[in-house]
Amino acid sequence: MTTAAYSVAGAALPLGVAGEIQGRTEHAVRGGVIGAAEVEAVRDMVARGEIGEMTGWASLWGAPSATVDSHTAKIYARVGDHAAAEAHYAGARKRYGSTAHQRIAALSAAAEGRAQLKQGQIEAACVTWGKALDTMTGIRSARARKSVQSMRSDLAPFRSRGARSALELDERARTWLREAV
Repeated sequence: MTTAAYSVAGAALPLGVAGEIQGRTEHAVRGGVIGAAEVEAVRDMVARGEIGEMTGWASLWGAPSATVDSHTAKIYARVGDHAAAEAHYAGARKRYGSTAHQRIAALSAAAEGRAQLKQGQIEAACVTWGKALDTMTGIRSARARKSVQSMRSDLAPFRSRGARSALELDERARTWLREAV
């Protein structure tokens, strides 16, 4: 995951800092470094970069800050820091939400809801997942479908206990899946 974050930063920054990005990537790969300090170093590099000079595939996904927020969230989720993952998914969702990247905003919201659930915040997760479903209106993709299926699986224990918010959201998710065929 660290390498992915460096790749995002490297694609999003001016060529003048490519050597620094490459050095950090090689260090991370050699040492197997995955941690908050390395993630924050990449975020700092993006903050110092000039958006106007953005190059590479990162430009396909909107602002570099949104892309790096998304990858940072994935790193934190993988190492089990769900509060940090939630914050970065929320940042990515907000940044993508004001662009033409509706599907990525929706997927970020779905991941944000999962991070909330991992922290035991079922009500907050249901609200966020509801926003994800709202954003997915009109979207038909395998990743969106998989995300909604995961949402339903995550809700299963709460549905069986009769949690109202889980039951209502599950019905919305089931309807979305039926219509997404």
